Amino acid sequence: VALKLLRDLDGGAAARLLREARTTARFSHPHIVTLYEVGERDGVPYLALEYLEGPTLRQRLDEDRGPLPLREILTVGLALTAALQEAHGRGVLHRDLTPRNVLLARDGRPRVLDFGLSDTGPGLLAGTPGYMAPEQWQGAPLTAAADLYALGVILHELCSGARPYAATTTPKKLRHLTIKPAPIPPVRAAPNLANNAART
Repeated sequence: VALKLLRDLDGGAAARLLREARTTARFSHPHIVTLYEVGERDGVPYLALEYLEGPTLRQRLDEDRGPLPLREILTVGLALTAALQEAHGRGVLHRDLTPRNVLLARDGRPRVLDFGLSDTGPGLLAGTPGYMAPEQWQGAPLTAAADLYALGVILHELCSGARPYAATTTPKKLRHLTIKPAPIPPVRAAPNLANNAART
């Protein structure tokens, strides 16, 4: 197994994370990493997870530095969609879906990591800039739509090699950009996008 220690948490945050983790432990889905056990030792909460080998989607994107082959985009996109459908059907949100939280396991099945483990206490801003929905920036209550927004950003990045908004955009500016202007079209970031299918 892989052990994950949850350090430097106050009592309230640790309790919230453990509640979420116990909910996630009920999952049994081919595209969500399996959580075997939730516990605490010497005051440190821990998770015992399925041990998997393979790069993260972030590492894969950084390695290719451009649009991925269409077949790979479809494989990852369908896997993430299925994982979200399973979790949302059980009333669980991810809240921080990014390429770093997607493992490209060597068995060929992408897995979503850390489902529902973001700290979501009242008034807390949690998530990764660039993948956060407008309502997350505003501190509003979240729904499944926030995860779907993050999925859209990831799909854009897989297709074009870039997120919808420029990497130089600051979190403060991004908070407003995600509300009003249209994002950068994938074909502008990757002019050869229309020919991506030919790579498959």
